[in-house]
Amino acid sequence: MEKPPLLQIEDLTVSFQIQDTYYPAVDHVSLEPLPKCYIP
Repeated sequence: MEKPPLLQIEDLTVSFQIQDTYYPAVDHVSLEPLPKCYIP
């Protein structure tokens, strides 16, 4: 599966949409503040 690009903090809403698309099993409540997969 191809991962989405790194996102900026202000793109949190978009990151949630990408989570729904690429990582549907991730619990949004546990994001702190971005999923670990986005951290370089």
